[in-house]
Amino acid sequence: MCNLSLCKPKVPTVTIKSRQWKHVNPTEVFRDIGSHLANLEVDHDCLDSYVSQYESTVSDILDKYAPWKTRSVKVRTEVSWFNDDIRTARKICRQLERKWRKNGKLAIQRQEYRNQCKVVRNLINQAKIIHYSSQVQESSGDQKKLFKIIGLQLTSTM
Repeated sequence: MCNLSLCKPKVPTVTIKSRQWKHVNPTEVFRDIGSHLANLEVDHDCLDSYVSQYESTVSDILDKYAPWKTRSVKVRTEVSWFNDDIRTARKICRQLERKWRKNGKLAIQRQEYRNQCKVVRNLINQAKIIHYSSQVQESSGDQKKLFKIIGLQLTSTM
């Protein structure tokens, strides 16, 4: 017998670097930059060295107040049936979930959240039905296209 390894491929990830600016006090940063820039040695003959000193000083100060954070993000391809209605419904659903969790998990807020989840599921199902029905209709005369569409659906659900 033959042994086939049929596992899903791993979703590729991208590493993103960003600074957390939310809790930085701009007046402190500007004051710190001003005090450090006053101590820079200005060489009027070499502007490049002054610019590099300025860049390194500002970079060091920013690292002090808002250091770089790295995180990994999964890269997902956009599916063709996903539309703006689903995007906004999902956004509302996430907002309701945060509200429910923040306010002590009240029953009425949970019910609003669950109802919005149902709306999102129904929108997704309807969008998929419309999309794949149109694809099947377009390829009704071409067996190869039809089996390719069906094959892609079968492999994506495994």
